Amino acid sequence: MTEDSSKKTQVSINERLKILIEALNLSARAFSAVLEVPDSNTRNYLSKGTKLNSDYLESISSHFSHVNLGWLITGQGEMFTGEMPPSTNTATTRIKKVSGGAVHSGTGNQLITLEACQQELEQTKRDLAALQREIELLTGQLQTKDALIASKEETIDLLKAAFNRPN
Repeated sequence: MTEDSSKKTQVSINERLKILIEALNLSARAFSAVLEVPDSNTRNYLSKGTKLNSDYLESISSHFSHVNLGWLITGQGEMFTGEMPPSTNTATTRIKKVSGGAVHSGTGNQLITLEACQQELEQTKRDLAALQREIELLTGQLQTKDALIASKEETIDLLKAAFNRPN
């Protein structure tokens, strides 16, 4: 294989990041949460081809010590160094239970309580119900619009017929 053809088949760092996230059994959002970086950073790396910056790579290295950064950067070698952690879902290995039904990210200071999750779920349900009501209202408005258009067309037809008949 020539040097030019090997370059064409080489996977980009952005594609390797996508492969890594899938191998860790995480969504891009969950991956960002574990790294404690904005979700938009990861989405830009995955979809827009933005080059990974050194802070992002450093965060991957510190949160996923079993990831071979050499592979991620160059594509050479194995994706993981040594053995994988006990769980293939690394996000769950980074979350520890603490008192009061809360969980704590292994590297961050953010506490997430069950009550907060339930409140967020209830708010989401209320938002969904409001959106469903809005959809119903808009559907009704569309039906009214269609009826008005049909009535207008009927009126036009009647007027045309009135002008076309002999006196």
